Amino acid sequence: MEMELAQYIQKKGTMTEWASAVVNKKQLTAEQVQISEMMDKFGKKVANSGVVNDTALSDYLQRVVEEEVYNEPSELLDTMFEQGSLGEFDAYGAYGIYKNTLLAQESAIRGGSIDKSYVDFKKITPVSKHLQLETEVKYEDLRRDGALTIAQLTLYAIEALQNKKFQTIFNHINGLLVSGDNVIDASTSGLTIQSMDDFAGYIDDNSNSGNTLIVGLSTALRGIKNMDGYVNFLSDISKDKLNMGCGILEAYNGVPLASIKAGKKLADGSTLLPKDRLFGFSDKIGKCDTRGNLRVYQTPNNSREVLELKFTGFEFVFAIEHLEKLAIAKLKNN
Repeated sequence: MEMELAQYIQKKGTMTEWASAVVNKKQLTAEQVQISEMMDKFGKKVANSGVVNDTALSDYLQRVVEEEVYNEPSELLDTMFEQGSLGEFDAYGAYGIYKNTLLAQESAIRGGSIDKSYVDFKKITPVSKHLQLETEVKYEDLRRDGALTIAQLTLYAIEALQNKKFQTIFNHINGLLVSGDNVIDASTSGLTIQSMDDFAGYIDDNSNSGNTLIVGLSTALRGIKNMDGYVNFLSDISKDKLNMGCGILEAYNGVPLASIKAGKKLADGSTLLPKDRLFGFSDKIGKCDTRGNLRVYQTPNNSREVLELKFTGFEFVFAIEHLEKLAIAKLKNN
């Protein structure tokens, strides 16, 4: 790999921004034009070598993709979890919660005895997930437009791993609550002002930090404004914002709303969140640690003139320690 290209790769975020600009056909900066020229040359060199011991492409992908999927902060997941990292062979350590179950009572006489109470500790079994991605790239594509081909590999690998992690965590959360005060069932009647008041009220009542949040697909959050009679409670300014924007409120009863675009899907066509759910968070609900390091293996298949790529080692461990800080609203599945 050319020394100057290696220096760009060392600069945090530079290659991801370049890949995004190339794939989305944006106007390139002078620096990005230079990177494209070097990447085109780099791609041709990889395609023309076809040798087993040339790991230049996998080394590049490992460094750039790992920087994004491991180290880039996620505002939404940061709201939900205490996030950290573990070595590949590190022990999980203790996941659990202490609950204040000390009970102050009146004694019959001064200095008399009462029943003892204890601090409760509940051990939580963490969930460990390992994601992997395998693909291949044609030598022909690397020779034709090495810059575009490598930019697509970079951007699409990052998106695929990040989106699958997000979906995996929410699919797990979705199965944790069946009934109770933190489950609002609007699957039959549809959302009403009362059901949304109960949902937002639970979230706010159980928050110690004030860092509350409601998360849902854009299609689900747009349904809030359509609740019978709700428009009557909105100010003219709020109505104007809805009409000029995408029809999604910024908050409901003081609880911020975070919209995940329904059109943002995995390659299998599935959405990042269930279509018939809203998720509410009163505070952080647990811990989420990335584990080990991303590994990228490349294997040339000269008979087919393709380079096989395997992204592996993307592992994360999470534990839901505070179920009382989580709420779910079940919606009509239209």
